Amino acid sequence: MDYWFILYILIAVGVCLGGMVVLIQSHRTLGGFLFVIGSVLIFVFYGLRWFSGDTLRPTKFSSTTWPPVINLCPDFLSLYDSNYNGKTEKVCVDLIGVSTGDLQKFIDPTNSSSIKYIFRLFQDKSGSDRLKSLCQECKDKGVTWEGIFDGVSCQDPSFIPRTDGTKDSTKASDKCK
Repeated sequence: MDYWFILYILIAVGVCLGGMVVLIQSHRTLGGFLFVIGSVLIFVFYGLRWFSGDTLRPTKFSSTTWPPVINLCPDFLSLYDSNYNGKTEKVCVDLIGVSTGDLQKFIDPTNSSSIKYIFRLFQDKSGSDRLKSLCQECKDKGVTWEGIFDGVSCQDPSFIPRTDGTKDSTKASDKCK
């Protein structure tokens, strides 16, 4: 059992009951009951945020890496299975028309093999070569990708996600130009 959690509960009970007693003794009964309701809500809210089970809730991500997760596709694009170059591969398509470059809005599934309707993910490359290819594809297609391309310059992530859920490492010093 976490002693900080026990101390938190004791302080919450003391504040709730103490505030109520003080208000009721000064002939403000309604204020006392409203104080109890409000303070219980506040203590429950912060208790759920600060404590989880038996221990304090840890943070999910390190504050030194950003973004904590890089999406599989550029911003607002969707992952799609395409028959590109005679083989099935995962690509990204623009279903809502956000591209400002050569990427056409994907409406007809028969267009999934045409280069002007798909954003290639370059699964055949790895490391900094793949990062450079993805960055160039973002520039050509007119899309942004948080952690890869911000619309002006290429970013320098320490990894790039692959469609199978694994990560592709890149060297921190290799920035795509």
